[in-house]
Amino acid sequence: MKTSARASMIALIGVWYFSFAAVLLHLIRTDLDPVATYLSIYALGQAGPLLSAGFFAIGLSMMHTSIQLSRTTKTFRNMGSNLLFVSAIGAWMVALYKVGSIHNIGALLVFMFFPPGVLWIGVRQKEGVERRLSLTFGIVTLIFFVLLLLILGFGDPLDMSGIGGLVQKIDIGAITLWLGLIAWRNFRAAHD
Repeated sequence: MKTSARASMIALIGVWYFSFAAVLLHLIRTDLDPVATYLSIYALGQAGPLLSAGFFAIGLSMMHTSIQLSRTTKTFRNMGSNLLFVSAIGAWMVALYKVGSIHNIGALLVFMFFPPGVLWIGVRQKEGVERRLSLTFGIVTLIFFVLLLLILGFGDPLDMSGIGGLVQKIDIGAITLWLGLIAWRNFRAAHD
């Protein structure tokens, strides 16, 4: 198996594991309101290490995707993959620190650097499916990041109290879906 195929497989496994852990924790932790509760809260408690490992796995997926994209683009275009790499570091911070300032900074790195990274990748690619996916998911994650900022940092001017967890999970879902689609595309391309 080629190195690029291995990296794509690692990225896919990371996406699958993270998705599995997040869904499983929602099924196990019936004491939490899935609409209001932020995903990181599910990492607390006895089953929490499953999701912490999931955050690490999604960070690994971001890192592998970032490296693969940096190998296929010219230096100027690497800005998008560099921003994805910063997001990976943020995911690992979330995995290692379940609560507190470092955890919050890690989450901010993911939500703040992922959208412009994916948008940069989309703008710099040739016309095609990957470009449209990157632009679409970049815009979606940017919109949900702004909504999270409104809810968490600016006194909730749109009166969305009680749905912050849902907004965050939609954003995370979009990030995870984009990573999975790109990893799958890279995996298939490595086998062609």
